[in-house]
Amino acid sequence: MRTVIDISKWNKGINFDLLKPNGVYGVIVRIGCGMTRDPMYTTFVSMLKKRKIPWGVYLYSMATTPDKARKEASQLVSMLSGQHPQLGVWLDIEDDSQFKSGMDTTAIASAFIVKCNQLGYNCGIYTSRGKCSNSLKNSIRPNALASYVKYWIAEYNSTCRFKSLFPSRTLTGWQYTDKKYIGTVKTDFSHWYE
Repeated sequence: MRTVIDISKWNKGINFDLLKPNGVYGVIVRIGCGMTRDPMYTTFVSMLKKRKIPWGVYLYSMATTPDKARKEASQLVSMLSGQHPQLGVWLDIEDDSQFKSGMDTTAIASAFIVKCNQLGYNCGIYTSRGKCSNSLKNSIRPNALASYVKYWIAEYNSTCRFKSLFPSRTLTGWQYTDKKYIGTVKTDFSHWYE
């Protein structure tokens, strides 16, 4: 098990030289929000590459239909410019608009993942454990998605219950807190199982 953090423009000013001394193995960088690039993405990735720190990307999705999700996936792949980050590509699906009554959240996630696959990228799902269920249409239904999909789950608790609820699915990461610091910058910390 390793320690991974995730960062976005909200973590501007983070001291990358403090990552390894704080036990951080790798960093997942927000590449964008919806169709818009995160203004710190390029700078952050450059700093990580310079220090030979493994990195991945996540896109905070705003898609409310499968078609919009496919467009976001295409935009993400375009922004990667052929790079294949070691810690993968992640769909961050947690916006309240995607979980409203009547929304088929799993179909949105599936469309994004399939489009990434078609464009040569495997894509996992980042969300909170509470937004996953076996039955609710307006939730992430892991058992309705392909078995190869990996999960990075936020659950601020003493244990992550995702694996006991979905034993046949792969838990790659558990974001267990959003209250740890690298120097003076507060960041999210995850246990990483790959």
